[in-house]
Amino acid sequence: MRWKTWMLVLGLVAACGGDDKDADGESDEGGDVGLKTGAICDTALTYQDVQPIFQQYCVTCHDSAKTGAARNKAPTDHNFDTQDGVLDATKHIDEQAGSGPLATNTAMPIEGYPAPSKEQRETLSKWIACQPVK
Repeated sequence: MRWKTWMLVLGLVAACGGDDKDADGESDEGGDVGLKTGAICDTALTYQDVQPIFQQYCVTCHDSAKTGAARNKAPTDHNFDTQDGVLDATKHIDEQAGSGPLATNTAMPIEGYPAPSKEQRETLSKWIACQPVK
C-alpha cells in the first residue's frame, strides 16, 4: 500500500511541475519571471501583428545570428527573429514582457534599451494567449 501512496505523490508532483518560481524567486528555467498576465486570446491577431514588436524591441539581443557578448546575456535558446523561435518561448515572453488584466511584466527589455508601450505588451500577450503552451 505504501508504494501506491508514493506513486500518487510522484504523479502529483510531476503534474504540478512547470515554471513556477521557487523559494529564491527563480524559475525552473532560470532567471526571474513575472506573473501570468491573464491575457485573453484575440483571434484577430496574427504573427504579422506582433512580429514588428519583436523586431523593434527584442532581436537587439534575442537573435539567432548573435553570439557571445552581442546577446547581452540573452539565453541562447531564446531567439525571436523567427516565428518558430517566438513560439518556443511564449510563456516566458509573457512572464517577462507581457501585459494583461492580472499583471504587466516589464523585466524585458533590460534597462537601457527602448521598451514597448503597455498597449504593445497587451498585444503580445493577447496573441500569446492564442498559442499552444510550450
